[in-house]
This record gives sequence, C-alpha cells and structure tokens, in this order.
Amino acid sequence: MLKNEFAAGLLKETPEAMAPQLAMWDSMKLWNVMWKKASGWWQKQDLLRQQIDSESKRIQRLWTVNEMRLQILFKLADHMELTLPRNLTAGDLDNLSERIISKSIMLLRNTDKDFKGSNSKEMASYVLRKMFEDLLKRFVEQDSETQEKVVEAITQGIKTMPEDQRDRLRKELNVDELTNEAVRKAIIKGSLGTAFAVVIEVSGFSAYIFGVKLLAGITGFIGITLPFAAYTTLTSMMAFLSNPLLLGPAFLISGWLLTKRGNRKIKNGLAPVLVTQAMVSSVLDSTEESSVKEFILLYNEKIKLRFAESAE
Repeated sequence: MLKNEFAAGLLKETPEAMAPQLAMWDSMKLWNVMWKKASGWWQKQDLLRQQIDSESKRIQRLWTVNEMRLQILFKLADHMELTLPRNLTAGDLDNLSERIISKSIMLLRNTDKDFKGSNSKEMASYVLRKMFEDLLKRFVEQDSETQEKVVEAITQGIKTMPEDQRDRLRKELNVDELTNEAVRKAIIKGSLGTAFAVVIEVSGFSAYIFGVKLLAGITGFIGITLPFAAYTTLTSMMAFLSNPLLLGPAFLISGWLLTKRGNRKIKNGLAPVLVTQAMVSSVLDSTEESSVKEFILLYNEKIKLRFAESAE
C-alpha cells in the first residue's frame, strides 16, 4: 500500500473533484484569462468559469478516473521539472509524491509571502484559511437574507463536526456556544478561517476535509461556482489582469517572455492547491490494492509512449 499522503490521496480523489482541477489547469493561461475576463466584463458574464465548467464536463465524459489521476500526476511533475520513473512501482510513486509535496511547499512560499510553513499540514491549513478569507469578501456583499442562509448553513455544519474539533473551534473563537450570532461575528471579523486553520494543525486533514465540505455547502448562496482552487490562485497579479482596460496596453508591451512568466506564475499558485486537495483525500475510506496496481499499469503503459515520442 502507498505510504505518501499525496500518492494515497490521488488514488482516492473522485472524478467530480479532479475534472475541474484539470480543466482549470489548462484554462488558467495568461492570455486566456485576460481575454475571458475582458470579454466577460463587456458581456457581464463569467466566461472563464463557463469555460472551466464546460471543459470539466467534457473530461468526465471522455476520461476514466485513473486517466484523470495520471494527468494530474504528469502535469504537476512536468511543471515542477521532476524526473518521471521509466517503470513505476509503489515505492517509486511514494518517492515521486514526496518530491511533489516538497516542491509544492516551496512554490507556495515563493508565490505567497504570507505563507511561512514548512510541512504539508501547514500548507493545508493555510489554503483553508485563504478560502475563508474569500468567503468573508463575498459575505459582506450579500443582502441580509443571503447572509442569514450562509450563517445558518455554517452553524448547522459545525454541529456535525467531531466533538473534539468542535470544542477546539469554540475555544479558538473564544465563545461559549457556536451560535448563529457567534458564527456571524467570526465571519465579519475574519477569525473563522484562522480558527479552522488551528483545528487542522491539531486534528489533521480530516478537519480540512470538513472545512472544504462546509464551504462547498454554501457556495450556491454567495455565487462561488469555480472550484476553490481558483480563488487561491487569483492573486494580486490575476486581479491586475482582470481589468479589461489593461488588456490593450498589455498586448502592446508584452511578448513571449511575459507570457511564459505569467503562465508559470499562475501554475505556481495552482500547483500547491491541487496537491493539497489530493493529500486531504488520503483520509477517506481506504482504496483497494487493485486500484493501485491498475494505476501503476496505466502509468507504465503511458510513460512508454511519452519516452518514445520524446525520442523521435
């Protein structure tokens, strides 16, 4: 069985989780993002989201679950310039996955100066905190009725947490009870994400999965329809690019080098999130050993084609 948390989690991720990740990886390119943002601004539509949603559905129709897993592994390894084994074993997969995690932590430290962590658990807690920060920004823009629905959904979700995690969250928020009013104040103050981050550091990835599920349950209320990874990668650079008034000047001053650097920076921001999302899946129900064998067989079949094509 696999020992590395990324390797184990990758083989437990669902098609519904992986398809948007793959669609976003291919769609989040400098000029595509700029063009979709500019066009969408004029048309008053989120064209980037529509593209990712459409591509995600296509991937789920055409690819098997192991093909999706293999594509995520290949894309991450290629971006991180890691050497792929010519003949994969379970031990090789663990070793490669360990290097992917280490590289992801380094990328997150380089792309987000606020991240000072050095291990996978710290990376996971940081990513979740960033998700809740996005919730705060969108929460304050909603009408009172929508805000009430969001607060109620979070409060009810917290009640389903394991008791020890719930108590830890309550202590971090410094409240006697996790009521609707306490949750509302925590969202507005921005302390909810920080509190969840502490719970993760103490309880591990099971708490992260709960936090992600909790956020997913309220997305319909506040209009978050892209996978959460999108919001952790749309950094200040992406905010800059989303201004359609800058599109024309950018075309005039940019070139191949700007495009290459921009694409790499986007992928550098996205890679740690994809890795984190796979890692937290490692605490889900155990996968069958045959699934590991099937994945390795597919890898070894595809890697031969890759090396053959590169030799031509």
